[in-house]
Amino acid sequence: MDAFWNNADERPESAAFKREYSRIWKETKKIVFSKTLQDVHTMNTVLVSHDIEETVHTYKNEEGKDIDLGGAGLANTSVKLNLIDEYRIAMRQQ
Repeated sequence: MDAFWNNADERPESAAFKREYSRIWKETKKIVFSKTLQDVHTMNTVLVSHDIEETVHTYKNEEGKDIDLGGAGLANTSVKLNLIDEYRIAMRQQ
């Protein structure tokens, strides 16, 4: 899915909202935390396989927007390491 957003804004058949989101997606700095991936192919993305705490502190100290995380394992680790300043619960209806 992530590869789709790398060039959805260049596809004339893409809906306008998809082209707009693609531009936002490409500009947004992303961090992928993974113990199994060797590389990532998404624009503006960094792969981190160790030291979550140091990485999050580094990004938190940069000026800019909030950090959003997804995934139960990463959220659990972030809570245990006391990395979360504010909780915003998002629910998706299925």
